[in-house]
Amino acid sequence: MKPLLKFALFVGMLFWVSPLLAKGPFTFTIGADQWKQDDPATYGVANDNLLAFSGQSETNRQYELSITHKLPILPNVRLSTSSNEQTGTNTLAQTYVLGGEAYSVASQLSSVHKTKAFDLLLSYPVFDVSILKMDLGLLTRYQELDIATSKAGDTQQSQVDSDKIVPMVHVNIQSGVPLLGFFVFAEFNKGDSNHLYQSGIGYTFDNNLIPDVDLKLGYRKESVDFSLSDGVIFNQDLDTTFAGMRIRF
Repeated sequence: MKPLLKFALFVGMLFWVSPLLAKGPFTFTIGADQWKQDDPATYGVANDNLLAFSGQSETNRQYELSITHKLPILPNVRLSTSSNEQTGTNTLAQTYVLGGEAYSVASQLSSVHKTKAFDLLLSYPVFDVSILKMDLGLLTRYQELDIATSKAGDTQQSQVDSDKIVPMVHVNIQSGVPLLGFFVFAEFNKGDSNHLYQSGIGYTFDNNLIPDVDLKLGYRKESVDFSLSDGVIFNQDLDTTFAGMRIRF
């Protein structure tokens, strides 16, 4: 079943059970963001033998589920998963080694790299008034990388992969205009060599209905980094605009 169809069925189910969810002390939010990116990536297995290429534009998505409440001590929780995939070609100006395979000068390589992130966020509200909300917390990211490379017109190919856990400090700020529905937001997640920043504007459709719906449009800046100690060197800085939706029960 396609991911978008699964998401649509999940949303439909939550609309059906939303009156039951609304009676409890918890607020459940599901959401999805979508963006296109074609930012260049650099990767390899040695600092003096890295390959850089720009690939074609790809559509990428993030899905999330969050649980918030007014209970003391217990943190709010957000689970999310995102993925980036990019394909590209490169003609070698020098010998290149990847996954135990050595590619000769002038070889034309086709490459596909995929990154996936699974995030767990635990946060606490610092301010929560009508015009300003601020949360602080810790985001723990499990990050996966897979790179597949093949030589055009040849059977030579190689593949490398890696994964790691990245802790990040989390700050989220949102400010809205009472009764009008418009709001602005900024989210900062900063780790040792990885980060995720988002900011933008949104509009809330509440009208005292269950569920409430937020629409968002913003800017996303993300750094995905793997070092030699992770088994493969990889870096990609993503700069793009995104559109998103949140449904609260």
